[in-house]
Amino acid sequence: RVFNSELYILSETMRNIDPRYLLVRKLETFKENPYHEIAIAIGGPHYCPSFNQIQLKSNVAISHVIPQYVFPITEDVVSEAVSKTAEELDFVLLDWKGLGNAEQRQRVLEILKKLYLDYKRTSDIDK
Repeated sequence: RVFNSELYILSETMRNIDPRYLLVRKLETFKENPYHEIAIAIGGPHYCPSFNQIQLKSNVAISHVIPQYVFPITEDVVSEAVSKTAEELDFVLLDWKGLGNAEQRQRVLEILKKLYLDYKRTSDIDK
């Protein structure tokens, strides 16, 4: 019962607030996007700890992650990740140790070259 009365009080309060006030308050808290580089990420385990650290401590935003468990990777998978990224892609981020064996790494590099995509290793990013 307390919850219902709290909702009623909240709805009554919101009804009395000018929407322009809410807009101004929201604009006051607006922050510019801190990310300056957009990437898709390839490799690593399901929870992608390397990519998470990069997103938390750098200016790189990751739009899509293609983890190692979906390997063997195909050109179509990479193309789809690129095409579904709303922003312009700056590079592909590679978890080098999380790309599997040398053959799998080579396959990924061949796909990136064929699609004219630049790449960086996670070790190349300042964290």
